Amino acid sequence: MIECYLPEPKRKYGYFTLPVLYGDKFIARFDPKADRATKTFSIKSIHFEKKFKPNDSFNMLFASKLKKFAAFNNCDNISIEKADTAWKKKIISITKNLQ
Repeated sequence: MIECYLPEPKRKYGYFTLPVLYGDKFIARFDPKADRATKTFSIKSIHFEKKFKPNDSFNMLFASKLKKFAAFNNCDNISIEKADTAWKKKIISITKNLQ
Protein backbone atom coordinates (compact mmCIF):
# COMPACT_ATOMS: atom_id res chain seq x y z
CA MET A 1 0.00 0.00 0.00
CA ILE A 2 1.34 3.40 -0.94
CA GLU A 3 0.91 5.67 2.06
CA CYS A 4 2.13 8.92 0.46
CA TYR A 5 -1.41 10.31 0.62
CA LEU A 6 -1.67 9.74 4.36
CA PRO A 7 -0.39 12.26 6.89
CA GLU A 8 2.99 11.06 8.23
CA PRO A 9 1.69 10.17 11.73
CA LYS A 10 -0.83 7.76 10.16
CA ARG A 11 1.70 5.89 8.01
CA LYS A 12 2.53 2.38 9.14
CA TYR A 13 5.15 1.37 6.55
CA GLY A 14 6.37 4.58 4.93
CA TYR A 15 5.87 7.16 2.21
CA PHE A 16 6.48 4.92 -0.82
CA THR A 17 6.52 1.31 0.30
CA LEU A 18 7.61 -1.40 -2.13
CA PRO A 19 6.96 -5.14 -1.80
CA VAL A 20 9.74 -7.70 -1.40
CA LEU A 21 9.14 -11.05 -3.09
CA TYR A 22 11.29 -14.10 -2.44
CA GLY A 23 10.49 -16.79 -4.95
CA ASP A 24 6.73 -16.63 -5.25
CA LYS A 25 6.11 -15.35 -1.72
CA PHE A 26 5.55 -11.84 -0.41
CA ILE A 27 7.95 -11.66 2.55
CA ALA A 28 8.45 -7.97 3.36
CA ARG A 29 7.89 -4.36 2.41
CA PHE A 30 10.37 -1.50 2.50
CA ASP A 31 10.36 2.27 2.15
CA PRO A 32 13.20 3.38 -0.17
CA LYS A 33 14.66 6.84 -0.68
CA ALA A 34 17.31 7.90 -3.17
CA ASP A 35 19.26 11.01 -2.21
CA ARG A 36 21.00 11.82 -5.45
CA ALA A 37 22.85 14.82 -3.98
CA THR A 38 24.80 12.52 -1.65
CA LYS A 39 24.44 9.45 -3.92
CA THR A 40 22.94 7.54 -1.00
CA PHE A 41 20.18 4.99 -1.37
CA SER A 42 18.37 4.49 1.94
CA ILE A 43 15.96 1.95 3.23
CA LYS A 44 13.97 4.15 5.58
CA SER A 45 12.33 1.06 7.07
CA ILE A 46 11.79 -2.60 6.27
CA HIS A 47 9.02 -4.78 7.67
CA PHE A 48 9.24 -8.57 7.31
CA GLU A 49 6.16 -10.74 7.44
CA LYS A 50 5.88 -12.51 10.80
CA LYS A 51 6.39 -16.00 9.35
CA PHE A 52 9.55 -15.07 7.42
CA LYS A 53 13.03 -15.27 8.95
CA PRO A 54 15.87 -13.99 6.71
CA ASN A 55 18.54 -16.65 6.17
CA ASP A 56 21.99 -16.47 4.53
CA SER A 57 20.64 -17.33 1.08
CA PHE A 58 18.03 -14.58 1.26
CA ASN A 59 20.51 -12.06 2.68
CA MET A 60 22.99 -12.61 -0.18
CA LEU A 61 20.28 -12.26 -2.82
CA PHE A 62 18.69 -9.23 -1.14
CA ALA A 63 22.05 -7.45 -0.76
CA SER A 64 22.89 -8.12 -4.40
CA LYS A 65 19.55 -6.78 -5.65
CA LEU A 66 19.74 -3.83 -3.26
CA LYS A 67 23.13 -2.85 -4.64
CA LYS A 68 21.78 -3.05 -8.21
CA PHE A 69 18.70 -1.02 -7.28
CA ALA A 70 20.91 1.64 -5.69
CA ALA A 71 23.05 1.79 -8.85
CA PHE A 72 19.89 2.07 -10.98
CA ASN A 73 19.04 5.14 -8.88
CA ASN A 74 22.56 6.58 -9.45
CA CYS A 75 23.57 5.94 -5.84
CA ASP A 76 26.93 4.58 -4.68
CA ASN A 77 26.18 4.40 -0.94
CA ILE A 78 23.58 2.33 0.89
CA SER A 79 22.10 3.00 4.31
CA ILE A 80 19.42 1.20 6.28
CA GLU A 81 17.62 3.20 8.93
CA LYS A 82 14.89 1.16 10.64
CA ALA A 83 15.59 -2.57 10.73
CA ASP A 84 16.77 -5.28 13.06
CA THR A 85 20.31 -4.20 14.03
CA ALA A 86 22.00 -7.56 13.39
CA TRP A 87 20.28 -7.97 10.02
CA LYS A 88 21.11 -4.40 9.02
CA LYS A 89 24.83 -4.96 9.78
CA LYS A 90 24.83 -8.18 7.72
CA ILE A 91 23.26 -6.53 4.67
CA ILE A 92 25.54 -3.47 4.79
CA SER A 93 28.58 -5.74 5.16
CA ILE A 94 27.52 -7.92 2.23
CA THR A 95 26.81 -4.93 -0.06
CA LYS A 96 30.26 -3.47 0.70
CA ASN A 97 31.91 -6.75 -0.29
CA LEU A 98 29.99 -7.14 -3.57
CA GLN A 99 31.62 -5.97 -6.78
